[in-house]
Amino acid sequence: PEKAMDILNNCIFESSKGAMWMTFFVGVYDATTSQFNYCCASHNFPYLFPQLEGGRTLKKKDVVPLGLNNGPALGRDPASIYKVGTCHLNPGDQILFFTDGLVESKNTSEQMFGDVKLVKSILSLIQQGQSSTQQIKSLCATLKEFTTTAPQDDDITFFTLKIKSKAGSDIVQK
Repeated sequence: PEKAMDILNNCIFESSKGAMWMTFFVGVYDATTSQFNYCCASHNFPYLFPQLEGGRTLKKKDVVPLGLNNGPALGRDPASIYKVGTCHLNPGDQILFFTDGLVESKNTSEQMFGDVKLVKSILSLIQQGQSSTQQIKSLCATLKEFTTTAPQDDDITFFTLKIKSKAGSDIVQK
């Protein structure tokens, strides 16, 4: 991931001479080792919602923001260094990726949806036993209910990655 960040950073810097910056997150999942390696360039941190052992209920304190090694926005400085974060993913773990347009969506009172509401919403959907697909549909409905008729200033993009099986096994669902 750090090589991809370095290449992108230099391309953006060279084409804009430092006048254009971009946030970015890149991650690589190795299904043979269950390792997820990632770099973050001032982008919203994805959230890891781990599958807890022993039937424990997932709580806010269990959610892990990925990107605490956050680097500068791409295109600011060609000498920027992006550090790699690593985590081990287990079956049932899921990561929510999103753009700032999601958490910065506003309602008619100019209140933002925010990270707290986002995490609480996903936690509730996981606790209800919703699949990843159902969670995305439900989050869309929750966001629409929150924003009602308020115009949005940015794109809204989000998706989840859910680990289905152990490392080295057949990860394609049939």
